[in-house]
Amino acid sequence: MLRNNIAFLLMVFAGNVFAQLHLDDPNYTYQTQSNEVLESSQVEELLTSGQHYSLKEEETVEGNYVVTLVPISNREFRQTIRKKKKLVRDLKGQKMVDYSLKDQFGNQITNHSFDAAKVTVYNFWFTTCDHCVEEIPKLNKVVAKFSSSDVNFIAPTFNTHTQVAKFLEDNTFNYTILTSGKRLAQDLHIRSYPTHLIVDHNGMIQKVMIGSSDRVIKHLYKNIKHLLGHEIRVENRIANH
Repeated sequence: MLRNNIAFLLMVFAGNVFAQLHLDDPNYTYQTQSNEVLESSQVEELLTSGQHYSLKEEETVEGNYVVTLVPISNREFRQTIRKKKKLVRDLKGQKMVDYSLKDQFGNQITNHSFDAAKVTVYNFWFTTCDHCVEEIPKLNKVVAKFSSSDVNFIAPTFNTHTQVAKFLEDNTFNYTILTSGKRLAQDLHIRSYPTHLIVDHNGMIQKVMIGSSDRVIKHLYKNIKHLLGHEIRVENRIANH
């Protein structure tokens, strides 16, 4: 018996989907529309068959999850991608959602933990996302250009604490990493990785950037610098009154 139908569309973006599926998690069961239970290998086979799918997730009364693979047409796939990307881009000008997650050190972190910062930068990523990992050294260089008292750099991921700890054994990432952040990504409609958000001291999202490239990194640095300068000018005007 199912309750709390929390159905959502998780579109199949190449390179992202398998890491998000929890195929090795015993709390997740995958099935077809006819309720045929699927093994992990069968799920992978279907999702690489050329047929597009949306994934409908439902929570059971026992707290487990049943995920149904629903075939969709190419047209539906394209329309949903456009819709999802628009929802993310439309975050600009909205208030950052509330959350409470643990960082890589086990500290409990909320969005209000960063209220003192003039600017907070979010990078939504995961450990097996090639583009996410490739840009980390460039992101570390961006971090080094700003004072930690002015700018916070936060990296939410749906990966667990254990997965992140293993990743950090061989990689340096100078953001504060928030683990098990699947719900936060869902609340923000984020399905494509990496996605960057720049938030001002009032918690308002001022910039949204999807994807990774030298151009994205350049604009990330430029927009942080611009917003930081604006915040400092406003702060100075208030102090002089």
